[in-house]
Amino acid sequence: MARVVILPDARTDDAKLALLARPIKQADRNEDRRLILDRVREVHTFPAVRFATGFLGEPKLASQACATIADLLHREEIRNPNQAEANKIPHASTRFATGGSS
Repeated sequence: MARVVILPDARTDDAKLALLARPIKQADRNEDRRLILDRVREVHTFPAVRFATGFLGEPKLASQACATIADLLHREEIRNPNQAEANKIPHASTRFATGGSS
């Protein structure tokens, strides 16, 4: 499902994110959750950043959440209009997204 949801089609990014949010709650394995978090990086919206931020506190998912957040925040069209909120995301995930060192 996660691989198909992000394919180009008539669905909005919000609809795609909603379709990814449902199975991540139902997934039994962290491997499945990591795959879904990886696919979230294809939903080019700030709500996708917020969604991934919700997994930073989960040790087995934090690394993938950071990678997804960094990938999304590398996009100026996502980062710039939301810079104030992006700056509030824990430093570990934004350090490489904004080019900072630590």
